Amino acid sequence: MNKEYVIMNKNTFEIVENSNLIAIDSQLAKIISILNKKGYYVKMCSRARISRPFLITDLIYNLQSKNLLIINEETKNVIDQLDYESTLIIFKEKYNFNNIPKNFKLINNDSESHLIFNLKALKNTNGIELKSLIEIDEEHNKSIKDLEIWAKKLPNI
Repeated sequence: MNKEYVIMNKNTFEIVENSNLIAIDSQLAKIISILNKKGYYVKMCSRARISRPFLITDLIYNLQSKNLLIINEETKNVIDQLDYESTLIIFKEKYNFNNIPKNFKLINNDSESHLIFNLKALKNTNGIELKSLIEIDEEHNKSIKDLEIWAKKLPNI
């Protein structure tokens, strides 16, 4: 994993210099542990946050309520390009998985695989329909659970 994080002792606030420690988001830690133990080595990971989709929802709602947002196909396309926060796992190698978790996509390049889930504020409809904060949070939590179930079912390499 990239060393963008350090470990800090919560009592002394000293930085712990130990190359055997890796800082990982607590909601992804178990999944990353499972993947690495099974031989699917992870180079980098990041979990989607619900704040961006929530802020986009709030902005769109406020603009619509003040009649400041013209809703058409072009508007939807622009919002669609900006409207996401991603859970991302980049593997150290290229893996050809037989299946992936629901609503995730796998992108393989020459040397590595990227597993991506995009958390979005817009519902998957023709118009501009916004998800509630509860819907965004439930979708986010489900994606993490689905990812863990998937990781547990993978065979060891």
